[in-house]
Amino acid sequence: MAKDAAELYKSDKYQRTNDIESRVSHGLPIEKRSKLEADQAIEALGINFVKDDKILDLACGTGNHARHLREKLGIDIDARDTSEPSIKEAKRIEEEIQKTRQSIRGNINFGDGDYGKIKESITKNVKYRAITILGSSFMYLNTAEEHQQAIHDFYDLLAPGGKLVIQFRDKEGGQEKDPEKTMEWRSQLHVLSENRNADDTIGKIVEPGTPIIILKDTEKGDGFYYHNFEKLDPASDGTPRHSFKKVYFDENGNEEDMGSTVVIDYISKATFPKLKALMENAGFKNISIQ
Repeated sequence: MAKDAAELYKSDKYQRTNDIESRVSHGLPIEKRSKLEADQAIEALGINFVKDDKILDLACGTGNHARHLREKLGIDIDARDTSEPSIKEAKRIEEEIQKTRQSIRGNINFGDGDYGKIKESITKNVKYRAITILGSSFMYLNTAEEHQQAIHDFYDLLAPGGKLVIQFRDKEGGQEKDPEKTMEWRSQLHVLSENRNADDTIGKIVEPGTPIIILKDTEKGDGFYYHNFEKLDPASDGTPRHSFKKVYFDENGNEEDMGSTVVIDYISKATFPKLKALMENAGFKNISIQ
């Protein structure tokens, strides 16, 4: 069982594996996928932002969502993540943008911040017109109580009339993937997915014969594998929970344990009523799926 629900995020290999997973699972490099997700967030918010409005972007990673939100809206954004390597890279990219681009509307303030206790990283009395937590990031807290506290904090940080967008990818939407199309896009994007058992060529960190799920960049030769999927006791509201571990491997076959995580499945249509109940308990109104 995971000691820290966000342990994987702290690995310096997380963003690399995230990009590979995006290409394998969604058929898009991470930057293109992030732009689509940011556009969907803007549409869901439906806000006519003005100059002094601010957005708080949580679990921001290297800043792909935040940069696209800034580009489209032209307002200031505070972006927070628990991953020190990700925030370091986000700041590096922003410095390059500031050097090479003129007349940028809106600043992005990247910093450390755990969305489970986000008030600790926010200046007192700052309020936001909107809060976004995109991708599948909202899953990664250990308990329903931690999610409830996080949502209470989101509510407190919003200005009157402010909005919260939590993105999820519906796993019960009835859209079956076409295996041939999936194989085609993976080939074009130089990635593959394979289910097999660990042996002395891959899966060296785990016991031989352990079932693993491999995601690999076939062009560069690196990738990662999942192992030790474990179904846990449900959250206190009955929502499913599970844990898994992740191992990165480089092009030479060297393996690096990235750690483990706990997932609470609040990001599907099936569990939306439970998420809605947490939000209503915190004071949110007009809660809907788009």
